[in-house]
Amino acid sequence: MCPKAKIFIDFHGSVIAQHVADRSWDINKFVMYLRQKQNLPWKEIFMKFYARLCDFQCDDCGERFIGAELNHCSFHTLTPKFSAGVNQG
Repeated sequence: MCPKAKIFIDFHGSVIAQHVADRSWDINKFVMYLRQKQNLPWKEIFMKFYARLCDFQCDDCGERFIGAELNHCSFHTLTPKFSAGVNQG
């Protein structure tokens, strides 16, 4: 289930929101774009990718989200609170 995916209705009437990968996307071109056009240092490029790989779970609603969307919760308006050494907040 992908909350940002385009919604489809199947032949049973069920709502489906499934992420579909863009087959034309090229990671090499994207990295070079970030480095050359955006003039980002390698450390920031690494952190952009790393933030997409780390996932967390909300203690209140149980929804999972990636680190890149840490401050973009669509369910909660308060800032996240994390305990020391814990990946959930």
